[in-house]
Amino acid sequence: MHFVHFVHFVHFVHFVHFVPIRTVGGSVFDANVLRVMIASPSDVRSARDMVELAIAAWNVKHAESRGVVLLPWRWETSAVPDLAAPAQALLNTQGVDQADIVVALLGSKLGSPTQNAASGTVEEIERARARGIPVHLYFSTESVPIAQIDVDQVLGLQQFKKAVSDLGLYAEFQDLGQLASDIDRALTHDVEQAEKRKVDSYFHVDSDRVYDLYESRWTLSKSGTSPHAISGHQECHRRFTSRSGEGIERFEITLARDSDKQIGFSRENAPMFRLLDDSSRSDAGILRLKPPYKTQGGTFAQVISFEPPLDDGASVHLHYSGEVPHFKFATLEQLEPATRNSQLGLRDWDSVAVKVSFPISRFVYSVFFPDDLGVDVLGVRAGRGSIDVAESARIRRAGYVSQHQTTRDGVSGIELTLDMPRPQLKWTYRICWRPPSETVAD
Repeated sequence: MHFVHFVHFVHFVHFVHFVPIRTVGGSVFDANVLRVMIASPSDVRSARDMVELAIAAWNVKHAESRGVVLLPWRWETSAVPDLAAPAQALLNTQGVDQADIVVALLGSKLGSPTQNAASGTVEEIERARARGIPVHLYFSTESVPIAQIDVDQVLGLQQFKKAVSDLGLYAEFQDLGQLASDIDRALTHDVEQAEKRKVDSYFHVDSDRVYDLYESRWTLSKSGTSPHAISGHQECHRRFTSRSGEGIERFEITLARDSDKQIGFSRENAPMFRLLDDSSRSDAGILRLKPPYKTQGGTFAQVISFEPPLDDGASVHLHYSGEVPHFKFATLEQLEPATRNSQLGLRDWDSVAVKVSFPISRFVYSVFFPDDLGVDVLGVRAGRGSIDVAESARIRRAGYVSQHQTTRDGVSGIELTLDMPRPQLKWTYRICWRPPSETVAD
C-alpha cells in the first residue's frame, strides 16, 4: 500500500485561537480547531461517512490530551447555499480555502469536469496543494459491478492516478476498516507536525536569550521577628543561551513583596542572595554578584554581572539561593487590605508568581508550605493579566501540577510544584494559597 502526503507542510495549521470544548461528562478544555475537508465524487458515499466517523473517533481519543479538535467539512452538510457564484467556486471558498487538512477519496469515478480541472475533486486537490496544506489521497480498490462502470470515468481516473504518482504518494484501500485506520494515522501525523512547528516558532521569537531551564523552589516559614509575616527561602537554577549580538551584560534577580507597605525596607529585612559554586559560563568569563537594592515600591533587585558580556551563542548556568524576610502576610487580616489596589483586586488568597518573558524549554516552580503556617493550598493559576480559569484547568489536567505531603529538614508540610514545557510568553504563573485568619493562626 502506498501512503504519505504528497504536499509540502508550509503554512499548515491555524494554531491561533483556542475554543472552549465541553466533554460529555461536562468538563471544559481549550482546544485548537482544525478543519478537515472531505473531498470526493458522489460514488464513494460510504467512504466519506467512514472518514467522518474516523475523525470523531480521533477526537474521542486525542482531543483533550492534545488540545486539538478536528472538525469535518462535507459539502452535503457544511456548504452554505448561495447563487452568487458557480457551485464549485463556492465549494472552493467555503471548503478548500478554510480547510487545514484535505482528505480526498476516489472510487470508480473521477467526477464531473469543471471550468478549471478534470473534475471538482481534482480542482479541490489542486487548490489545496497550492495553499500548502496536507492533502491525503485514497483510491478505493473495491470491485464495482460492470453495469455501474463508466469507461470514460475509469480512463480519466487512471490518467489522474498516473499524474499524481509523479507528485508524491497516495494510498489504496480495499475496505472501510482499513481506510479508518489509515485516516487515524494520517491525522495524528498532521497534528504532530503542527505541534512541532508550534514548538519551533515558540523558540524563534525576538528575544536576547533562550532558557533551557528556569527553576525556582520556595520554602516558606514563620517569620522569626513578626507574627504577621511569612519569610521565604528561594533556590534557583537558570540555564540559558545568549542570542544577543551585543552580548548580555547582566542578569537581574528581582522580586516584589506587598508586605513592604507595612514593614518598611531596612538592612535587617532586605532580601539577600548568594551565587553558588556550581554556577558557570561556557566561555572564560566571570560571574560577579552585586549587593541588593530597592528599585521602587516593594520591588528589590540583585544583579549578577557578566564580565565580559555573554556573547551570542554562549551559555550560562546560574545557581543561586537567598533569604527573603517578611516576604508574605501570615494572616487574612493583613493580606486583604494590601490587595485592595492591586492588579487582581481585593482577594483572600496570596501567591508567588513568575511572568514569562523569554522562551523556556522547561519551567519548574515549586513552593513548600510547612504545616504550622496553617495555609490552605489552592493550586496553580495562570493568566495574562487576570486569571485565566480555562488555561489553569488545562495545566492541571495535563499533569503539570503535583501536590504531596512531605518532610523537609525535619519539617512536615505540603509541596506544590508546577513542572511544564514551554510556558506561554507574557503569561504569569502563580502558586496560590489562602492564609488563615488571626483567630486560627493564634
